Order: sequence, then C-alpha cells, then structure tokens
Amino acid sequence: MTTATGQDLKRFGIDTTAKLPSGLPENMYAPLFDAPDADGNVVGLRDRLQQSTVILVFVQGNWSRHCRSFLKNLQDSLTFIGLEAAQIIAVSPEKPEFLHRLKSKTGATFPIVSDQDGSIRINYDANYRMTKARKRRHNVFGRAKFERVFATDPDYLPTPAVYIIAPSARIAYRYFNLDRRQRPSVSALIGASKNLANERK
Repeated sequence: MTTATGQDLKRFGIDTTAKLPSGLPENMYAPLFDAPDADGNVVGLRDRLQQSTVILVFVQGNWSRHCRSFLKNLQDSLTFIGLEAAQIIAVSPEKPEFLHRLKSKTGATFPIVSDQDGSIRINYDANYRMTKARKRRHNVFGRAKFERVFATDPDYLPTPAVYIIAPSARIAYRYFNLDRRQRPSVSALIGASKNLANERK
C-alpha cells in the first residue's frame, strides 16, 4: 500500500476520524462470499475458485471514470489474462439493478456483483468513510447519486483494491492504495497470474 499522509487522505476525500482500511495481506485465506450480479444470478467465490484463479476487483461504481477505465482495460486484456487461466469478479456497492450501466460502459463480460450489505469490502478490509465535502462533490459533479444507487451505507466507499486469489483460496497478490485514482497495471496482474500458474505446475 502506498503510504499516505493525513494531508493526502484529506485530499483523497477520506474521513480520518473513522477507521482506515489497510487491506488483507498476501498468503491469508480470502473470505468467501456469494453475491448477485446484474442479472440476479448468484456468483460464488468458492465455486469460481474450483474452476481457476480469481482476480477480485473492488470498484466504486458507474459514476467513477477511474473504475470504468480500469474495468475496460481488464476487458480488453481478457485474452491475455485468459491465457493464465484466471477469471475476474468485480465487486460494486451499487444495487444489482444499477450494475448494467457499468457493464454497458465497460463492455465487461465478467461478472460484476453487488456488495449488498457491505460485508465483502468489510471482510477484505477495503472500506472507508468519505468526508462530507467529498460525498457532496461526487453527488453533485460526478452524479453519483449514492443514496439512490448504493445497496448499503452511502457514506462509505470501497478502496479500489485488487486481489489475485489462488484456487486454494489463499491471496497470492494484492494491490491496495488509498488514492482511488490509482490502479495496478494490467501487465502486473498478468505477471502475477502467470507466476501463480507456474507455481502450480
């Protein structure tokens, strides 16, 4: 995780009076979950891990251009990621009925699931409270409409963390940065996925 000062956190719109997340460490067992996707289908992490490695991506919602751009990059790179027998699951705080917007704008063919009670991001220690000023800014200028589209507490956002989870359910790679504008490179994810595949041979 990139070290951030109190001034940085304030600039990122993070309320430092609330608990700050730090993410889960590598080699820890990943918390399992079942969550609905945009079509109401239940996506289970346990079931997916029985098929292959999973790249778990936390996104903040359709309103975030950074999240849209990252998901689109992942979608465009699926051929390369697929070579390493990995699949993607994106987790959003939005209600299932609003996830179609994110899928449409990114072209995502992988599941985007709704963290309906916030338990997924809480269990992965990727949950922070926005400052009132930042929430207002996202609602007004970003048209986030948190109260309408979020399935749970509209004062909180997931840190856009990324985890690569081995079929054993152990976390093999993690990216965690409190600056929501930053994401790991797709090449870094491909490399980590490839290394995991080689270890299993």
